[in-house]
Amino acid sequence: MTERFGVDCLYDRAEKPVAVLLLAHGAGAAMDSDFMNTMAAALASHSVAVLRFEFPYMQRRRDEQRQFPPDRAPKLLAAFAERVREARSLAAELSEIPDGALPLWIGGKSMGGRMASMLAAEGNGVAAQDVAGVIALGYPFHPPGKPEKTRIDHLPALTAPMLVCQGERDPFGKPDEVSDYGLPERVQLHWLPSGDHDFKPLKRSGLQQQDLQRLWVLCRSSKDCSKHRKWGETWKCVGITVSARAVGAALVVARFIAGNVCPVGKRISTQVSLVACYVVSAWTGKGMASRARLSGSVPAIFSVTDSSRQPCG
Repeated sequence: MTERFGVDCLYDRAEKPVAVLLLAHGAGAAMDSDFMNTMAAALASHSVAVLRFEFPYMQRRRDEQRQFPPDRAPKLLAAFAERVREARSLAAELSEIPDGALPLWIGGKSMGGRMASMLAAEGNGVAAQDVAGVIALGYPFHPPGKPEKTRIDHLPALTAPMLVCQGERDPFGKPDEVSDYGLPERVQLHWLPSGDHDFKPLKRSGLQQQDLQRLWVLCRSSKDCSKHRKWGETWKCVGITVSARAVGAALVVARFIAGNVCPVGKRISTQVSLVACYVVSAWTGKGMASRARLSGSVPAIFSVTDSSRQPCG
């Protein structure tokens, strides 16, 4: 459930959260857009508390009911850094450990995700240890139609893990373009089948935007699975067949955060109890989903998660 936090932030509360995600909007849509509302609610349902804010230019749009272009990067970064300090207090408030704090992640949609990665890489008044990781929902790798003009020079300076959820049809960075960029190992990608910059898939894919944002397709029979084979492999996992390429962004983000909160093999306090049999195409170096099985090259964040909701330790 979304509620107000402070004067001008939105807060999506999670039951027994494992982390706090400070989420920034994109260049054109506010923090309460349909996209941001859906993502925040879905992440909160997966045990990630989400705090949303608006950059000064967007607040001015709201107040004056007029269009203003985004501020330049220094002003955006300064505003983001100020919100990090607010989010740290929330992370401390939610922690069950005396004088402790939940891990604080920063991220955003498009421009917001880019600013989050720049803040984590360059500091701008935020200490590296204050940021546990970065989440980008549709990263603007380059201006549309200009793949040679990249926006990735700061990424090698990242010391925290970063996850990019990207639509395969995103004009700001498609698989064949991004594969040539030589991104740092800390930056991992999750390609959303047939998705555009807002994670909207083609109608002929059989998917809907909410599938790519928050859900994953559960095929409970071979008949159900047959209609999904045109866009992905399938596996049998714990008695349920899960489409290999239908894992929604929110689930992937939650698993990525949880996997970096706790060492591999530890129990993770998360509401997600199903297995997500998915291999991010970035790990395979290909634009298609890997055919790897659970026993082999599936990343640890997609392995079986204990559902007893016990904390790490």
